Amino acid sequence: MPVKVKKIGDKFRIVEGDSSIVLNRSGTAVDGGGHVNKKKAMLQAAAINANTNPAPPRGRKKKKRRRRRFDKGQDLA
Repeated sequence: MPVKVKKIGDKFRIVEGDSSIVLNRSGTAVDGGGHVNKKKAMLQAAAINANTNPAPPRGRKKKKRRRRRFDKGQDLA
């Protein structure tokens, strides 16, 4: 889910769509308590969005071809 910046109190916080502060795996806020500068908060939100929504892989998937191998003495008919 993409994150965005919202001013809560006197700091800019990184929030999810329902205005809840984004937490990392250990349970603390990803913004470390908030940013004083809006530009820094926007840069962090952009970095989080870039890492959570990666671009799809480019090019086509190559299918691996199986090579048939015959044992000595195997009847091919």
